[in-house]
Amino acid sequence: MRALRVWVIAVLVFLVAAALANAQDDTISVSGTFSGDVQALPKAASSFTLNLTAGFADLTATSSTYFTVLPAIVGSQLFIFEYDWAPITLDSQLIFSLAPFGFQSWNAYASADLFNATIGTDSDAPSLLGNLSVAAVILPSFTATATLYLNAQIGPFASTSESILDLYPISFQMQHFTLEVKAVYVTLGAAGITSFNARLGSEIDLLPSFATALWLDLSLKLGNLTLDSNSNFELVPGNTGTQLFTLTYSLDSATFTSKTTFGLSPYEFVSQYLRLDVAVHPFSTYVWMRLANHKPSMGAGFSYAF
Repeated sequence: MRALRVWVIAVLVFLVAAALANAQDDTISVSGTFSGDVQALPKAASSFTLNLTAGFADLTATSSTYFTVLPAIVGSQLFIFEYDWAPITLDSQLIFSLAPFGFQSWNAYASADLFNATIGTDSDAPSLLGNLSVAAVILPSFTATATLYLNAQIGPFASTSESILDLYPISFQMQHFTLEVKAVYVTLGAAGITSFNARLGSEIDLLPSFATALWLDLSLKLGNLTLDSNSNFELVPGNTGTQLFTLTYSLDSATFTSKTTFGLSPYEFVSQYLRLDVAVHPFSTYVWMRLANHKPSMGAGFSYAF
């Protein structure tokens, strides 16, 4: 009964935010999307999502309803209330299960931009960015974590640091570093119709356990055709890696995407994913096929924006 009361209050707050949005046409917008996905192979499955967003000044209220019909009727409801008061962002989240109905969790989040400085006006000018965020689960049991994110960039070189600390009880959870070099970036044509760029980077985890990885991203754009290669090789704790080739071709309202994944150690085929999207606002539809572990799967979906 208590969960039902909390859910009713959340619905009323969302409706009030939507009403305020309608009353302030010059400062607020109301929008939504309804989407669905149906899988035919290897077994029948279907899921649907309804997203509603209402904004009033610096306040945004979002409702996300997710439910499945096959293979079983289950669902969840997420309410998000966010207040953006730069450089601080606050939000609160309420999550319910719909079938069966019940309260799941109440979460809170706060984020603050500590600094964002750039020396000079050139695109490769040195820059430094810092952000501190706190995420907490209020109910059913209290937990909280703090994340400190730092990013520094000088010319083609960039580095990031992400530190995560458990606040209750206090303990270090993760320390992650990223090093990146923009090796090549070439653009031909006034509109950037043809371009090629290459990035080389390294991932280093110190906590909770030591791990390192290398990655190489290559991207080539030729008009409506884009070819991407993403290689990731784990050095520690094990010599494993993946290679992802992505081909994207867009023509008017249609987009074709192909994703092929290989394992690097040993080198072997992992999966093939194909997808065709057709969008005619406010409708969009897509069909997809996937082959993994010598087993095919396929499905289709749609989305309607309002």
